[in-house]
Amino acid sequence: MAEADGDEEATCWICYDGESAGQLLRSGCACHGACVLVHLRCLVSAADASAYKEEDDFWFACPTCKEMRSGPTQLGLARVRWGLVKSRPDSDYARQSACTEMAVAYIESGDFSSAQKFREELLSVDRRMHGDEHPQTVSSLTNYGKILSMRCEYGKARDVVESALRTVEESTLCQQLEAEARAELAAEMDGRACPDGSLTAAIKMELGSIHLELADYDKAQRHFEDAVGGDAKPSTGAGRHTERVGCRR
Repeated sequence: MAEADGDEEATCWICYDGESAGQLLRSGCACHGACVLVHLRCLVSAADASAYKEEDDFWFACPTCKEMRSGPTQLGLARVRWGLVKSRPDSDYARQSACTEMAVAYIESGDFSSAQKFREELLSVDRRMHGDEHPQTVSSLTNYGKILSMRCEYGKARDVVESALRTVEESTLCQQLEAEARAELAAEMDGRACPDGSLTAAIKMELGSIHLELADYDKAQRHFEDAVGGDAKPSTGAGRHTERVGCRR
């Protein structure tokens, strides 16, 4: 049972009812005080009616503090959103976003088996939509390797991520598309600080982590050094925010 801060009676910040109207959850964001507790059904109603719903902002992030949600609230909203959009075409943005959020929510709740199913779904969709040499498919393949690593299947994870690395290093199409995407991002930033990094660096960082788990320290060191050497830095695509918007990875 959720408790309010201090001695105040626990109530939902949206409907102002207590737990007699349903279980109260922590908002799963940075808000505190009167906004700390909420009914999941109230958040769902607010998200469904929100002006933000086309961009999915309200489903995944608090509209007040802008923090991405976490914990039971995050997973509860992700499940509801997925149920609403999973029957849409594979190319639908809201479906892709909701599928990604399901994977992220399950990972953060420690349910790696359920997360793997959504990673497999995302990889399958990317392959059908973009082909094996597209950077998004390569990134999706890397994320699939990550979830295998989280499940301690390090040998399989190594093989999957090495396959992603071969594609990004050998495919002219992949390199061209990634360069175009980075140039587009730089143009959008319009002179502001632009995230520096590459898909290759992100993959090598993941391979380094996997080889550490396999106790192959020489290979781990080599991958880490390659990833951070020169002007290549670990890709911001590994971060949680990038997981949940736009290209998803």
